[in-house]
Amino acid sequence: MHRKLVIGLIACLGVEFAPAAHSACRQNDVEVIKTSSSYQVGSCLTTRTYLSLKEREWIVLQPKEGKTRLIYGPYLEKEKKPKKSDEKKSNKKDEGKTLIEKIIETVRKRAPPSNCGVWEIDALEDNAFCFEFTKGLNLCRAHSTHTDTLIIKGSNTDQQYQDNWLHDDNGLKAWPLDAFPVSDGAVYRVSIRGKIRKLTFHQVPAPLSGSYETEWMLDNKCYRQVDLRWPERHPFDNN
Repeated sequence: MHRKLVIGLIACLGVEFAPAAHSACRQNDVEVIKTSSSYQVGSCLTTRTYLSLKEREWIVLQPKEGKTRLIYGPYLEKEKKPKKSDEKKSNKKDEGKTLIEKIIETVRKRAPPSNCGVWEIDALEDNAFCFEFTKGLNLCRAHSTHTDTLIIKGSNTDQQYQDNWLHDDNGLKAWPLDAFPVSDGAVYRVSIRGKIRKLTFHQVPAPLSGSYETEWMLDNKCYRQVDLRWPERHPFDNN
């Protein structure tokens, strides 16, 4: 009895599960590991499944590879058909794709391991960063035994910020907001350790939360942040 209760709580918390050995799900399907909704545990959901969860309902999904994904309601996914006239826009924002399809893409494109937090910019890896001003704005890097030179340039100007990142710093460096203000869609070039990348900022809309916020971050290619956020603590784990 106690063992079943512990297993149930672990599932609710979104901890990583190994796919069941007998799972018949195909490579691009996800398996329902645990749920409080009408979806059947052990069933396989395809990339064309449109999820529907009521208030306080939740579902834990397991792709063939990677971590489990917790999605909780209220969440209603309607069929999305991109307009032909907005073809370029739909490619950018992934309109027409289901949340499960985006989950599979995240597994394929998941970022390499990082010691940076969800709301910290990985100076070595991030190409897109979803931000909230209430979370602060700091650059992060892997542990270094020597001083790095950090260079930030505007995408359409010759303006440049350069600073030494000392090896004994705690790994964080404040983004130079005075020199390079951050807004939705702002693009800068970041150079460190010989790697030059284009970094695009995306401001998370204030009303978004829960699974809607996670989907929005997926649409804007913030894969590393999503990978860290997704094993979220279950908001109703006392059920």
